[in-house]
Amino acid sequence: MSENENLIDLVSVIYRNRKRIIYSSIIAAVLTAVFSLFMKNYYKATTIFYPASTDLAKPVPVGGVEDNRNFYGNDFDLDRLLTIANSDEVAEYLVNTFNLYSHYDIDSTSKRGPSNLRKKLKKLYTTEKSRFDAIELSVEDKDPEISAKMANAARAKVNDIAQGLIKGSQYKMVKAYDETLFKKEIGIKSLSDSLARMRAKYKIYSVESQGEVYGENLTLTQSSINNVAARLKAYQDAFGPQDSIRKLKILLSGLNNQFNSLEESVALFNEGYSTVLSLELEQLKFADQLATDKERYKQLKLTYDSPFAAIHLVQKAEVPNLKSRPKRSLYVVGIALLTGILSILWVLLSHQFKNTGWREVFRD
Repeated sequence: MSENENLIDLVSVIYRNRKRIIYSSIIAAVLTAVFSLFMKNYYKATTIFYPASTDLAKPVPVGGVEDNRNFYGNDFDLDRLLTIANSDEVAEYLVNTFNLYSHYDIDSTSKRGPSNLRKKLKKLYTTEKSRFDAIELSVEDKDPEISAKMANAARAKVNDIAQGLIKGSQYKMVKAYDETLFKKEIGIKSLSDSLARMRAKYKIYSVESQGEVYGENLTLTQSSINNVAARLKAYQDAFGPQDSIRKLKILLSGLNNQFNSLEESVALFNEGYSTVLSLELEQLKFADQLATDKERYKQLKLTYDSPFAAIHLVQKAEVPNLKSRPKRSLYVVGIALLTGILSILWVLLSHQFKNTGWREVFRD
């Protein structure tokens, strides 16, 4: 028998049993349609959002310009939000907020209760990245209002958790700056006390001007001594009045004492000059750094206290009007086609079984 004859024979068998095949498909379609009427409708609510860049949570650099700050997050920010959205914390929040044990009619006291609830929620709660790199968070439920509320609540929780992660890092930085500023305040006070002691010890009150004053006073005093000494010598050589000579001697003695005192002050100034100058420069540098740190701390504290959105909302979940499933027409058509195919296979197998004489083969 040729291949064409076999094919014609098979088509002939199918044609002779066409009514049986059609009736089977119709009956299966009717039964599926009836059964599908008892299936509950599910409604899907979807909220869409983009991740916000963590740059928005950073303070502007002190003395700098706000530059190169991204508003939308990158792939790492997107993955972080997807991880948060699928975390146990979000699932637990939904379970407690919407009393899902009761809502899904699951016994919370049973051993498999938590596991069954998670499986149920996993089927109804989905997150995925869209082709535009946004996050689509969807929730299905028999109650359309509940699906919308759960989707929006889940999105808000994702934002809160992402905020908390960033705020946690900011809090650590604020605490670190707070401790650093406290130590630096103690350090600059100790430095100021040391500078005050050195100034008192070496009688230095102004490193810049005091040296110039000492130099001018020494020059003027030396000039006065030379002048008075010359006048005194002239009076003595001329055998001038003794009263004038005594006055000039007293004046010269006072000038010499003043000069000696200035020399001692200058020596003390020179001895402590480098120490006091070093302490002053260190204090100035320390004060500038402390002022910069205080400004950074102020901006960081302001950023920490300010609200920060971890997401950019594109679309909030609205109450759906149309069901998402079941697709009853697809079920009916699919079952009808499947039944028709299985009926054809059954007819062909039955025909082949009869023609081959398998009963005699099995009997032998």
